[in-house]
Amino acid sequence: MYSFKKAFIFTVLLLNIGFCFGQVEDTKDTKHFDRKKFFTGGNFGLQFGTLTLINLSPLFGYNINDKLKAGIGGTYIYLNDKSSFGGYTANTFGGRVFFRYLFFQNFFAHTEYEVLNGNWFVGEPRRNVTSLFIGGGLAQQIGKNGTANILLLYNLNQGIFSPYTSNPIIRVGYNINIF
Repeated sequence: MYSFKKAFIFTVLLLNIGFCFGQVEDTKDTKHFDRKKFFTGGNFGLQFGTLTLINLSPLFGYNINDKLKAGIGGTYIYLNDKSSFGGYTANTFGGRVFFRYLFFQNFFAHTEYEVLNGNWFVGEPRRNVTSLFIGGGLAQQIGKNGTANILLLYNLNQGIFSPYTSNPIIRVGYNINIF
């Protein structure tokens, strides 16, 4: 419970910092909500065999200004482990909120708060598990509207029920401007 309180307080502070950056005055017209600043994307993973894993993690975000992005995302993970005694199948789902701050050309800082709901041990009831990630990444422009991303993240709330077995976590994804 103590680590959850620390993670919650840390996330609230990061959200406030993000909103402060969002208040930076821009020379562009900021009086109107610009739908061209929306982007979508995410990442996915597939593994088949004795261990089958399907991970779908879409995201939806907004470019607050030239340097700061904020967004939300969902996660669905299907796991089927045929190697364990009697087999094991799990469906995990949840959501996240994130901020990215571009600090040098294509390099960005990233913070994220995630809540996943799942069966973490055989015979145990479903439970929520929170993760607080900090790290950074590299964004590479691909085409007119797309960006490929690679992120290196550390889970500050690593625990016995964490679905992330070790730090760092590496993610590869794609974003596309939707308008």
